[in-house]
Amino acid sequence: MIHIDVSKTYQTIAGFGVTVPPHTEEMSKIYNRSLYEDLLDDLGCSIVRTLFLTQDIETPNPSLLEIQLQDFSYMKSFNPELKVIASINGPPGVMRDGSGQLDPKCYTEFGEYLFKMCDNFKNRGCPIYGFGLQNGPTTTALCSYDRESYYKMFKTLCTLKAQYGYQGKLLATEDECFLPNKVSDLVDRIDMDEQTKACMDVLAVRGNIDTSWHSLMWARRENPTAKLKDLYDYIYGRFFDIKTPREAWIIQSCNESLLWMPVINYTRTVGVRDSQYMNTLPTGGVDLALKICSAMNSGFSSYVYWLASTVPDEVIVDDPDLKDPSKALCIKGLKTEKYQTAKHFFKYVLPGMVRVKSSSEDMVVSAFKSDKIVIVAINCEDFIIDTCVEISGADVNRYTSYTSVKNEFHHQESGTIVGNKLPFMMLPRSIVTFIMD
Repeated sequence: MIHIDVSKTYQTIAGFGVTVPPHTEEMSKIYNRSLYEDLLDDLGCSIVRTLFLTQDIETPNPSLLEIQLQDFSYMKSFNPELKVIASINGPPGVMRDGSGQLDPKCYTEFGEYLFKMCDNFKNRGCPIYGFGLQNGPTTTALCSYDRESYYKMFKTLCTLKAQYGYQGKLLATEDECFLPNKVSDLVDRIDMDEQTKACMDVLAVRGNIDTSWHSLMWARRENPTAKLKDLYDYIYGRFFDIKTPREAWIIQSCNESLLWMPVINYTRTVGVRDSQYMNTLPTGGVDLALKICSAMNSGFSSYVYWLASTVPDEVIVDDPDLKDPSKALCIKGLKTEKYQTAKHFFKYVLPGMVRVKSSSEDMVVSAFKSDKIVIVAINCEDFIIDTCVEISGADVNRYTSYTSVKNEFHHQESGTIVGNKLPFMMLPRSIVTFIMD
């Protein structure tokens, strides 16, 4: 049984999306208008993330910046409601000290650099909805921050924000959420200052809490009847030690294989608190759906995947991620099973929807409402589950469902609902989105 209670509400959804990185003209063979139209129209992205350009000089390469501005200007014209968010992999080289870190004397200069980049986008009709000062501040080798240096640089942004008339959001801390001690340390320092506390609009984290199919399979080595909900309290509790009332976003997630749901040979018994639960391993498209569902059910308002697409092998790139299939939803512009998985959320769970209470003993479920009710259900088992979707707190009359299984994506079915109950057969290892009104 899947039970949905629309009278019990949680967070408001900001949207779903992908990263479109800065790129050269050669990479435009893949990162072109055709791909962008697929991302915005077919996949349904409402957020696109990018990285501000940075070189060893004070200003970015003008030709690379022009390609980036043209691309995002087109995407914004295609979808005027698109939210564009940004980050940066580190300050320009001239602003770093001898160890490669941001020179404290350059805090203001670096802050001005970031706001000027926002102005470049705004002047092309593509204002930045939100940005952060560093992608992975405690985990990126290129430039890293400790508790005090991050706070001081963030405070600089807060001071410059009004000066530049920036109307968007400031995101922090853009670090791995499975390192809660580091994330909370930075947030706690920001919260000690009323100015920085008020300016931190969104708690943005990279990666995801891995309460997913992979974790569940390991748990079943010890407890054959384990369900995903059995993993929630422990892992979610670690993250939400942060105890922040802010809106929380997943702004970078990846690392699944191209398989729909692979068969894994578990060679050892793993305890219920084994660190293996926190590993992100290649586990397929269904696992991505579980990650997104888990993120939504734990209170995140957004889920942004790392890469839109890999690039051709012959293209020379500095970042190996651009050729790694586990990091992208498309492979050289072609849609993958992970793309089809993401579509269940990206396409149908729209910005402004509110998550509502959902429960099931047999499946992983997440539900949302606006003028319609949208339910995403995932059957992780290798057998059919005959179930019933039961709605309380609202009356529904009709439904449309979209079912994805291996090699068959978004099979559509429509019909009527009697007595707010819909009997339904969940195919093995399938994802189903129900839209009800």
